[in-house]
Amino acid sequence: MRFTYIFALLVLLSALFVLPVFAQEDPSQDEEGLPPQPVCAAAASQNEPVSIQAPSIESSGSMIRANGGVAFERGNIRITAADAVYNYDTKTGLLTKVTFTTCASARPDYKITAREIRLLPNNKLRAQHASLFIGRLKVLSVPSLKLTVGGGAASSNIFPTPGYDKVDGFTLSQRLRVIDDDRARMSVNLRITSKSGVQGDVSGQYGLDGNLSSFPGRFLSYQSLRSHVLDFPREPVGAPCPPSELQPIDAAHLRAFGILSLKQPTYDISDENLIVYRQPELGLNYIANGINLTKTPLDPRLQIHPEITGDWGRFKESPGMSGFTTRRSVTGTVAANVIPLGSNMAIQPIYSHTWSTYDTGDFYQQSAYAIDASRLLSNGSFASLRYIGRHESGITPFQFDNIDIKQEAQAAFQARLRKHVFGVVLSYDIEAGSLYDWEAMYGWHSDCLASWVQWHSRVHRLSFHVALINL
Repeated sequence: MRFTYIFALLVLLSALFVLPVFAQEDPSQDEEGLPPQPVCAAAASQNEPVSIQAPSIESSGSMIRANGGVAFERGNIRITAADAVYNYDTKTGLLTKVTFTTCASARPDYKITAREIRLLPNNKLRAQHASLFIGRLKVLSVPSLKLTVGGGAASSNIFPTPGYDKVDGFTLSQRLRVIDDDRARMSVNLRITSKSGVQGDVSGQYGLDGNLSSFPGRFLSYQSLRSHVLDFPREPVGAPCPPSELQPIDAAHLRAFGILSLKQPTYDISDENLIVYRQPELGLNYIANGINLTKTPLDPRLQIHPEITGDWGRFKESPGMSGFTTRRSVTGTVAANVIPLGSNMAIQPIYSHTWSTYDTGDFYQQSAYAIDASRLLSNGSFASLRYIGRHESGITPFQFDNIDIKQEAQAAFQARLRKHVFGVVLSYDIEAGSLYDWEAMYGWHSDCLASWVQWHSRVHRLSFHVALINL
């Protein structure tokens, strides 16, 4: 129970500084707006068994009415209620005077009490007049609370994230999902800082040829490597998925996206105080399946997805610009597994190229040659080594566009030891011969609740996170 009270203290400190409207579902996306981490396709598609126990139960077709004290279970959902109405066909229902949790323990690490809970289509749940308890301590009360649960849903961060860094001072951030459909998502990311005022962005995605299901593999970007190693594992606690079941069902390869940002920090290597305004940035992104040129099957979590992205946007940097400049760019990336090293290890050469034009008349190109060596262990631990060589030509009016490190080595690993998780990402400037940046994470979890702390050395950023897992 000692960790339970640590959780409670962190959440209580966060809740004291945030409005009730912030208590919405986090889309569990990384900073590039990628979808949640993958889940077993078979588990996500099959019907979860439902158990309803009560002194009085009436049934009519697919409709069940129970009262007198109800015990309801569906997948990891565990609810006690005064009475309940549930439809087996639509997977919808209404329960009143409710206590909800996904914890298996008789003394759950967290629970939500509510006047009523509605089970909605697409694995959603809405609680009215809800209170959140960590252990026995009430940390939050809100008029309405929405979660995505069951069916292999991503974990939900309903808690704000407190932090501190030398650029922005004390910070409190929260991502709110305002649209949450199978093919469309939109979220608002708010960040309150003591030195830089309010920062934020509105971002959205739409699946043009399918649903916004997640892909199991990785991408070339630093944020992709960071999200795999420094974010707490989001997959359900328990036996790992067979690799064959990680491929998403009806996933959109072609996706439209948009972002509108206010004072977005870039943490540019040459200028840590650089911020960017996007008003707006719009584009299309095509994600291809991983390429495996060997005869040995490869775990899809190790594959680096080829992709092509085209975007148009109006940008302004500060300091340095008084007005907006339009940029049009296309980026293509290709990677392949070329050496048969078994299903849990891969060496993948990568090539990426970007073409950009601006309304100033400038033209800019950037290319990157890389090689990635990665290993995935049976317990989910992960390690990766990368070399990236970058080249540029032409002129860009933006500092965030250009190359800061021409030759870079990156190392990353995440170790999972029972209920503990450790992660480190190291970035080394080969030409300067220095380790210019590193980040670390430590976390602990039960079967339903996780807490972790992150440290970013270059900007001296410390942040604390609490999340519900295994929903």
